[in-house]
Parts: sequence; C-alpha cells; structure tokens
Amino acid sequence: MRAVHKSHLTFTAMVLVLAMVAGACASGPPKLNLDLSAAPEPIPSESLAPIGAADLEGILAGQRGTPVVVNIWASWCAPCRAEAPLLQRAHADLGDKVTFIGVASNDRAKDAAGFIDRFGITYPNLLDEKGEVTTLLEMSGFPTTYVFGRDGVLRAKVTGGISERQLAAVVDDALRG
Repeated sequence: MRAVHKSHLTFTAMVLVLAMVAGACASGPPKLNLDLSAAPEPIPSESLAPIGAADLEGILAGQRGTPVVVNIWASWCAPCRAEAPLLQRAHADLGDKVTFIGVASNDRAKDAAGFIDRFGITYPNLLDEKGEVTTLLEMSGFPTTYVFGRDGVLRAKVTGGISERQLAAVVDDALRG
C-alpha cells in the first residue's frame, strides 16, 4: 500500500473545507419562521423596553420598506463590546436609510443600561427578558447581527463580532435589495 503524504492530506482537507464554505454561502441566509404579515408595531421609545417574539415580528412589519439591522448583544460579552462603537458609527452614518435595533439578551437591565451609556448608543435597544427573540431568530452565540431587507426577509446573519467590512457589505446588499 502506498504511503500518503502529509501535504496531500492537508491539501485534501483544505479542499473539503472550501467546498463546505462555498456550499454554505451559496445557500444564502437561513430561513426563519417569521410572521411577515404581523400587525405593524412601532419601535418602543423607552430604552430597554421588554421585547418578545411577536413584538419583533410587529416591529419588522412596521419597518417594511426600510432595511433593518438587529444586533443581539449582552453587556458581559467581549465581542459585543468590541463591535458596539462600529454599530453606533454605522447608525450615525446611515441616518434614516437603515433602522438599527439592539436587543440585550441574557443580561440584567442595569448592566445593559450601563453598556448603552458606556458606548453612547443612540439607536433603540430593547430587552429580551425571556429569550423569545433569540429563540425566534435561532441565535447560536453572542453577538449575532441580523440584516433584514426592505421586504422584511432575512438577508444576512453574522454570528460573532461583525467587522466594518462585513457590516458594510450586508447593509449595502439590503439597501440594493
């Protein structure tokens, strides 16, 4: 039997990983079981107002026609702290073109309020007290950023800290779509 070289195994492993990544990218964003016909609701003006699954569906319905970025975060999460200034800058730069909504989850209201103050976040932030939003959005880790198109359909999901380049690309896609 012929010996297999380590470099051949490494190359084969790289090809398999690239094929899996390409397949995942080709399939697009995950399909969520959202009620896109929900009664439109305004975004609560009270910082850290409680939000549940039905509330989020109503908010997304109410924002139809405008792309929406939903960022799920927690004050104890290091990548959440790292991306907070980036999201605030993007919100400030994009103005009324894109709606930004933060959702604190698995967190205490007091700690979440301190996070918002510390990073000077001015876009609405709500509190997922019961974990309904994270369940609805099938969240698997902190932070996770979801970008919904003008039609309310999920266009991108980024788990882990989002980079400026990633955010620009997914928001640009949502603005064009």
